[in-house]
Amino acid sequence: MPAYDLATVAFAVDAPRKWVDNTCSHFAITGVESTQRGVSRQFSFDGVLAVQLVRNLCVEMGLPVHAAVRLATAMLADPDAAASFARGVIISLDLETLTHHVQQRLLEAVESVPRIRRGRPPSRSGDKGGA
Repeated sequence: MPAYDLATVAFAVDAPRKWVDNTCSHFAITGVESTQRGVSRQFSFDGVLAVQLVRNLCVEMGLPVHAAVRLATAMLADPDAAASFARGVIISLDLETLTHHVQQRLLEAVESVPRIRRGRPPSRSGDKGGA
């Protein structure tokens, strides 16, 4: 199962990296793994799907991030159920369309986003250092 990095996910969900990073830092999102400081966050496909849904709820419906994460989690847990986030307001999820959209965006992202190495650059052989 492929794992995606922050830059790829940000491109795929059409969100600033900072927004994706902050959202994943402050809220537990299924499919997003962050083991320790200094180690890049990894996203499974389900994680990218969840971040895309949270982003859609925030941008398209104007929900605050905490409410969007809660609603997205409930909707992805049972995609066939309708979710209610306010009295008398019920929304449903077209998981097939969302999945297709995320797959297409990830294909574009993998081709467009360069992989940035973290940490120290590899040492050059024969480089003595100093003058």
